[in-house]
Amino acid sequence: MPLTGYRAIAKSGDLSKPFRPKRRKGLIACEDWLLNIHEEPNFLTKVITGDETWVYGYDPETKRQSSQWLLKNAPKPKKARMSKSKTKVLFGTFFDHQGIVHYEFLPQGQTINQYVYLAILRRLRESIRKKRPEKLKTGNAKPTHLMKIVYHVLQGTTCPILHCIETQVDLYTNNTSAPTEVAYFSGTEQNPGPPTKRQTTLTAPVHSGERESIDGELKMLILNMAAEIKSLGERIDIRLTKIETRMDDWDMRFCNMEEKLTKCTESQQATEKLASCNSLKVNELEARVEFFETRLREPNLVFYGIEREGDENQADCNLKIQNVIRDKMEIGDDLKITKCHRLSRGSNAPVLVVVPDYADRAKIFKNAYKLRDTKISISKDYSKNVREQRRILIAKRKELGERGIKSKLRDNKLFVNDKVCKVMNGQVVDSTGAAI
Repeated sequence: MPLTGYRAIAKSGDLSKPFRPKRRKGLIACEDWLLNIHEEPNFLTKVITGDETWVYGYDPETKRQSSQWLLKNAPKPKKARMSKSKTKVLFGTFFDHQGIVHYEFLPQGQTINQYVYLAILRRLRESIRKKRPEKLKTGNAKPTHLMKIVYHVLQGTTCPILHCIETQVDLYTNNTSAPTEVAYFSGTEQNPGPPTKRQTTLTAPVHSGERESIDGELKMLILNMAAEIKSLGERIDIRLTKIETRMDDWDMRFCNMEEKLTKCTESQQATEKLASCNSLKVNELEARVEFFETRLREPNLVFYGIEREGDENQADCNLKIQNVIRDKMEIGDDLKITKCHRLSRGSNAPVLVVVPDYADRAKIFKNAYKLRDTKISISKDYSKNVREQRRILIAKRKELGERGIKSKLRDNKLFVNDKVCKVMNGQVVDSTGAAI
């Protein structure tokens, strides 16, 4: 009596139809695995398999996790609706029957392609060397199904490449997606590889009885040469693949350097623009400070050549200034002075006199010519910047006088032949910017 299970299989599918190519490959892979398990019972202990998954930044709580203990008449708590994190990274792990061998997180937004997968395999090999050194005694780790570049790189090692059961990838197509599962094998028999020595041809005369033997040897020689040519071509392909990989890496580095250089140039331009704006603002602030300082110093007059006598106080200094104005400059006593003091402790230190009324200051400057035969002189209380400019302008005026050119100095401006000159960057220039 036949078994019901076989009858059910016969009814569910027509076994007379040929298998599809993909199903046939899966059948071959399954037979290959079963044959290895049958020949070596501990075959599965030498397997290192891996998988990858997307890992989110956080996972929302379930209803049971977010539940709370409340009193009977207490109101229901408010709960915020949580959604999955938009931040996610790809997490890959490799393990065997003893536990995890290697794992790593890829950068955010990075997926597995042939170059990333090849780099992961190299790091996995180092992890196997450290954690499972016994698996690398007789051979190198090899994946069960690979992309073309990985297949070429690993084909030159000593371990056989086995087929994957679940997913079949054509090894000779330009597939850019990475396999979903990987199994590593070690401790297997090494590949014999192509022969290293060629067989010598026969040089003796060929008889009819020996023709078949010679033909066989010639065929073997041709096969060996073909194998060597194929091996050489595969090595060349591997070299070319490595060169292309390095060139792509250098192209990526050059692109990154160009981007960084562009950003540096933009940053430098922005910094120069900001510095220019700050320089204009600083110049504007300096001009405003100079203006306000000039306004504050406007009521002040400085008397030079007033000698100090003994322990002089402020009242004595004020009396000396009043005598000079009344006796030598012949100005009445109605002139108002609010403050009078020396600027330093020297014997002939200048005296600062504050005259708030503009008309009184005009009288003093109008009668200043009467002090020509004395050591006394009068000037406005200029700021430090204006004093430096006047020093340069006075030297230029003296030079122009030696050349017979008349000029007139007023504050920090020099008038030469109806031209207004001023000091700019340590030089005397006119309104057009030309040096005098």
